[in-house]
Amino acid sequence: QWKSAKGKLVLPETGKVIVSSDEENELKGEAEILVQDLKEMFGWEYSVVVGKKEKGAVYLTLGKPDKTLGEEGYRMNIQGEVTIEAPTSKGVFWGTRTLLQMIHNQPEGLMKGRATDFPLYPNRGFMIDVARKFFTMDYLRDYVKILSFYKLNELQVHLNDNGFVEFFGNDWNKTYAAFRLESERFPGLTAKDGSYTKEEFRDFQIMAARYGINVIPEIDVPAHSLAFTHYNPRLAADNKEYGMDHLDLYKQEVYDFVDTLFDEYLSGENPVFVGPEVHIGTDEYNQKESEQFRRFTNHYLDFVSKYGKTPRL
Repeated sequence: QWKSAKGKLVLPETGKVIVSSDEENELKGEAEILVQDLKEMFGWEYSVVVGKKEKGAVYLTLGKPDKTLGEEGYRMNIQGEVTIEAPTSKGVFWGTRTLLQMIHNQPEGLMKGRATDFPLYPNRGFMIDVARKFFTMDYLRDYVKILSFYKLNELQVHLNDNGFVEFFGNDWNKTYAAFRLESERFPGLTAKDGSYTKEEFRDFQIMAARYGINVIPEIDVPAHSLAFTHYNPRLAADNKEYGMDHLDLYKQEVYDFVDTLFDEYLSGENPVFVGPEVHIGTDEYNQKESEQFRRFTNHYLDFVSKYGKTPRL
């Protein structure tokens, strides 16, 4: 919602992002990212300052809880300065994204007025398949900034998958497959042509959270699992009509393998999967096995929940 006022505000190219002393802990991170982005996008030299509102500056502040704004909404007032106020630091952060958009779209100066902005949908997501085509960690980090600029708040990272057998001479052994995350429990499982270390994947999720984005890692089972059956062919379905990319839903060895793999990234004091949600795949399997597929799915919903995560499927 936008209520316009007369005139324009031309922000200086060297300036301040101000937070008050009693809100410094909550808002310093948001202010620092805004300063970095003003430099990166426009070449502006801004610094984070603790103090009171000033003319020609950007002022970030926390307000009272507000039903209209919820967890992610904010109000922005553009007069002699820009004031962004929200009940939460995340709301303030999304307000800084709008400010960047306005500076980009209104190079002659910002229209004065007042914005009230809140999301229509709580989940605004994008999924990237790093398995069928590898994307470098630098690319993913840049992409987080792009998603954040458009106020998307979820990035699902699809860590394993495979090609289609008909494009590989109908030979499952020659069909491309990849799992992209370092594994110490299954040496040799990780793809040789591009992967992420545990440490860099952890750091990536922490960085994304600073930009308002929940990274949702996905291990896709029990179909799309050719990377796992290439590693251990005994995991493949005994029923050959299903294809080698189907795990066998009846073998204890399959459950032991998948349990161990999820546990590697979910257990310990500093787990590799940092965020609140983990995706277990389960997007398709041969329909003839619907009941056993349901049992498999329920097992992994319960299994992931035990680590305090919310499973997705």
